[in-house]
Amino acid sequence: MSLGERIGAGRTAEVFALPGERVCKLFYPGVPAEAVEAELRGARCADAHGLAAPRCHGRMRALGREGIVFDRVRGQSLLERMLRGGDARRAARDLADLQRGILAARARSLPPAGEALCHGDLHPDNAVCQGERLLALDWANLARGDARLDVARTLFLLEDAPLPSAAPAGLEALRRAAGEEYLAAMGASRGALRAFLAAVLAARAGEAPEEAAALAPRIAALLQDETAFSSERK
Repeated sequence: MSLGERIGAGRTAEVFALPGERVCKLFYPGVPAEAVEAELRGARCADAHGLAAPRCHGRMRALGREGIVFDRVRGQSLLERMLRGGDARRAARDLADLQRGILAARARSLPPAGEALCHGDLHPDNAVCQGERLLALDWANLARGDARLDVARTLFLLEDAPLPSAAPAGLEALRRAAGEEYLAAMGASRGALRAFLAAVLAARAGEAPEEAAALAPRIAALLQDETAFSSERK
């Protein structure tokens, strides 16, 4: 099967059109085989449990690189909808609805590390509106675990993920409003997520060393607040 036009690109892969309303997510040279396998495993698990995800059709090799074939998703991401319509609060509620559905799934094929099914990388640019249905993309980090950690990760990505250079003015205010709405929709609070937010920021510092210096005082403050919070409850 030959590749069609390139229709997207991300940090680890490019996306090419295929015949029959399918696409190939073609990973860049140097992406570890384990990362490709993790995405394939997560996508197949999402399929098996009827989650809101594009259907996965297995592996494909092209241009000397590994790829995975999916149904093509046509529509706006929640990020695009936020930027074009400015309705950050609705986008946050929709993201929360999508996440609750994933967290509630019972995926017994995954290692028993916790009761909730965590997407691990859910954010407005990974959630696409196809007609009336909202689908989550990029399932490489799917795992069972503590729902609070997944909520903290989404909150960080919603409010703090690096913005494109062409991001419009006022987006920071939109993101903060979306974060508050998301927390309310998830029935969560920043106080209850302190330790989990610290863990997310620490992981981010490892992923992006150039951000580590800026993140360090925030991690320390969260951990200090968590210590005080725990003492108050005793």
